[in-house]
Amino acid sequence: MRSGARRAALKWPTWSYRVLLPLLSVGITLAVGEGLCRLFGWGAERPAGFRFYVRNIDGDVEETYNREDPDLMWSPAPGVHDAGLYRVSPEGFRGALPPGSGPLVACLGDSSTVGVDTPEPQTWPRVLSSRLPAGARVLNAGVTGYTVVQAAARYQRDVRALRPAVVVLYVGINDPVARFWLSDSQVLERRVPPEVAALEASWLLQLQLYRALRALVADELDGRPPVPRVAAAEFSVALEALAHQVAADGGRLIVLVPPVDPTRSHGWPRLPEIEHYKERLRRVAGARVVEPRLSPGAGFIDIVHPSPLGHRELAAALAPEVSVALGGAKGRSAE
Repeated sequence: MRSGARRAALKWPTWSYRVLLPLLSVGITLAVGEGLCRLFGWGAERPAGFRFYVRNIDGDVEETYNREDPDLMWSPAPGVHDAGLYRVSPEGFRGALPPGSGPLVACLGDSSTVGVDTPEPQTWPRVLSSRLPAGARVLNAGVTGYTVVQAAARYQRDVRALRPAVVVLYVGINDPVARFWLSDSQVLERRVPPEVAALEASWLLQLQLYRALRALVADELDGRPPVPRVAAAEFSVALEALAHQVAADGGRLIVLVPPVDPTRSHGWPRLPEIEHYKERLRRVAGARVVEPRLSPGAGFIDIVHPSPLGHRELAAALAPEVSVALGGAKGRSAE
């Protein structure tokens, strides 16, 4: 009796088997899976630290003068000097942040604002600064590959605190591009929480099984039909929202309709969609719309990017409108 009682006392409670056995089974399964991954090399390549889908949206995230940015998808890398052409200020803008206390003109947009393949002194924001009333300052806050969603987010995070009296927006070329199955807004909404990113970096990404499963899911999702980076309806909403925000901040918004070289664009398959977005730019309420005409051929380096001559023509077209807007702004200046 005593030995039987003793054996009964040594038995584990029934509930422990219900908990421990499933945990043991899961542990063995994961261990076997990790072993197989290491044996066959599955998941051997460590994924990039940023969200896998950002790199599928636009190649500009790979440029040496840009960096991955969880708030904007990518942004200029502060202090970078790339091949003597692209110098990024410590604040993350092309060219130095203009000194002084005069009214500020902030130029938002894509590579045509940055000035792709163009020295910074020849870009339209710099040329514009020489055509404005004395004391006015111009900031080039453009980023290659940007859409209106990214430009609006950059205004909120990097430009708004500088209290610009006038904001010039140059977008519409990248917005209709359909290359991936998430729009820009969805990408920004699905950002990885810092806690999850830290968990991945600390130990999950050490496991080849996890990396293999992560890559498998990414490949499966990447097969979905692509959507525009910014849908046409969202494009109009974002423009109106930015115009309202700039006005609420005491500034004026000028929307620039992107010119296209007529000598190169005949038969270009993207032209109809871009023309559709340009029409929406022309109808923005609460903003002044400027549609410059550049010299055919000589004003462009390709279908959409202005040449140094084109940059001068852009500045000439914008200067009168910006000067008027500066006169009507609410006297904003640096404090």
